[in-house]
Amino acid sequence: MADEVTVCNQALSYLGEPDIRSLDELNKRAGLCKNFYPLVRDSVMGDYDWSFARATKKLQRLDEDSVEGPTYQIPSDCLVPRGILPRGQVRTYWKVMGDTLIVPEYDSASITFDIYLQYTKRETNVSLFSPAFIDIVSLDMAVRMCIPLTSDKTLAAELKKELRILKQENEAEDANRGDDSLLPDNDPNNDTFVNPLGLSSTRLLRDENGNIIYPYLPYS
Repeated sequence: MADEVTVCNQALSYLGEPDIRSLDELNKRAGLCKNFYPLVRDSVMGDYDWSFARATKKLQRLDEDSVEGPTYQIPSDCLVPRGILPRGQVRTYWKVMGDTLIVPEYDSASITFDIYLQYTKRETNVSLFSPAFIDIVSLDMAVRMCIPLTSDKTLAAELKKELRILKQENEAEDANRGDDSLLPDNDPNNDTFVNPLGLSSTRLLRDENGNIIYPYLPYS
């Protein structure tokens, strides 16, 4: 089973460096791994709608609204908000302000139902990570540690190029996994499928008349 040390050792292997047994070892390799691992993990996790880090939670409306409209508390484990899912057939606009989510005043009259936030949570359990995610995190770490550990600029450039290719190949495949609303569209101008260039957004389901359909979610 993979753990943080396993991911770090995979990164070190790209550089031809010896493995470590713990992030608390008193050597440069372990020190760099300890510094870079959480930063790279969160950065890569926030880049895409990874299936293992998806979450949906009902938002708590704050007692005091902002000047722009009703304000809701964003969950503490939210890494990147992806969209909101109101109960009902109303298109609700929103924006993030710090650790809160605001529904603009022009749309506040429609807020007569619970609002759920769909987001990427900060997942730290390595056993849940997909192989594609681990590959990207380890290679990204290798890119960042290459110069400090090897001073090899040529290797650093090669690893950086390989990282770009790996992201294009793997992130799109994983981000579209486990969500049947994320499908290629026949109209390329309206396609929200995650493509090899790394562009993504959540598709809005519509009926035959073009009206938005919000699926019922049995969350409590």
